Amino acid sequence: MKLQKQLTLSHLLVTIISIVIVVVGLLVGNWLYLKSSWAAKWTADWAEIYAEDMPFYLETSLCPACLDSWIEDNFLPADDMPKYSEWIIIIDSEGTILASNYTTQFPQGKSIWEQLPFGIDASDFISNKTIFGQQDNRHFALTTIQTGGWVYYHSGSEDVSFQLQQTARIALWVSVALGIIALILSGIMGSWLGRFFGRKLTTLGAISTAFAAGDLNKRIPVKGNDEISQLGQQFNAMADTIAQQIVELRELAETNAQLAEEVEGLARLEERNRLARDLHDAIKQQLFGLNLTLGSIPALFDSKPQIAKDRLQQVILQTQAIQVELDQIIKQMRPASLQDHGLATAVRQLTTQWSQQTGVATTVNIQHERDLPLPIEQAMYRIVQEALQNVGKHAQATQLHMTLQYELETLHLHLADNGLGFDINQVDKTQSFGLQNMWQRATKSGGTFKIESGAGGTQLTVTLPTTI
Repeated sequence: MKLQKQLTLSHLLVTIISIVIVVVGLLVGNWLYLKSSWAAKWTADWAEIYAEDMPFYLETSLCPACLDSWIEDNFLPADDMPKYSEWIIIIDSEGTILASNYTTQFPQGKSIWEQLPFGIDASDFISNKTIFGQQDNRHFALTTIQTGGWVYYHSGSEDVSFQLQQTARIALWVSVALGIIALILSGIMGSWLGRFFGRKLTTLGAISTAFAAGDLNKRIPVKGNDEISQLGQQFNAMADTIAQQIVELRELAETNAQLAEEVEGLARLEERNRLARDLHDAIKQQLFGLNLTLGSIPALFDSKPQIAKDRLQQVILQTQAIQVELDQIIKQMRPASLQDHGLATAVRQLTTQWSQQTGVATTVNIQHERDLPLPIEQAMYRIVQEALQNVGKHAQATQLHMTLQYELETLHLHLADNGLGFDINQVDKTQSFGLQNMWQRATKSGGTFKIESGAGGTQLTVTLPTTI
């Protein structure tokens, strides 16, 4: 259900409930009023009014004939239905009845002491106060006259019922009329409010959808200070913050991309430099020695053939050594065992060869090994290769422990040595190409790289995803 209909129906419902409460309250209040002493007090008020106004309508003080005429003009006879009729009895100071509209029970000239009116005791005539009360849904009052005597007034139960019905009928019709007017006004107001707030919420939803779709320039026009307008202000503030953060993230991404290109270039340069050093330190020196040996052989063929033969044998051995060195360099660039046997076998062979060359006692623990995508295996192999090279060059370690664990979604490497260690905070990553190269390979593959070092040695932790 749309907001406009909800607000309209809610206004109508509240109005209907309010009208029902008012009507019920009026009826219950009127009924309680008539059932309470207030109705009897109302009867006493009328008795006092009759007693106060009576001398102004009489020619002489308490003239019986005048009183009969006054009663006939203002009251109906109560002889036929005394229980349900009004009584009016005028009594002089001696207790003699001067006039009444209930002549069969209280005739003129009869002493009031012979039969007291309904609800009255003899002691009530002694007091100068107005006496009133209620009994069997009948209200009565006795009050004094200024010129002497008393007025007894009785309001019958029929009169009470009539008053109740009249009051209820008037209250009902007034409430119905007011209710119809209130329902019309409530419907109009609810419809207007629903349309007003509905437009605001529709605008808010459309702009937020456009903003979520990528239009970062969209803002909500704010009018007024209601809750929806405040929500619009908060949305605009949030949109400004998000737009600024996106701009900053784009700038940061561009900067990171440039740095990544620079780091990758430095890593390639370091790889070429390392390859050049290996060729210089191993192959070039051996080729130089081979050249010297070959240069001395021609002069020995005639004079010292055996020595020439031995020199040729040395050339063969040197050539084989050069071939071995070249094979090792080629394997470092693209190890055949990695493609033929997988990462686990290649790591075992690499660490075994490294341990034999460096004399560092090495333990390797590989768990749950399985085939992984070749780029992941190559990245991890290069990281292991670089880590072993750093340990061999700088750590001066005697022991090395390596764990390679294949998990469901990650490949986890942990390497720890007992070497000298170093202060990580003092290492410039832009100059330490070994560390930078390992970090670059790990992050480029979507993994993480962490190194900890101290006096007790160095620990390296690398985690790579098992899928590309």
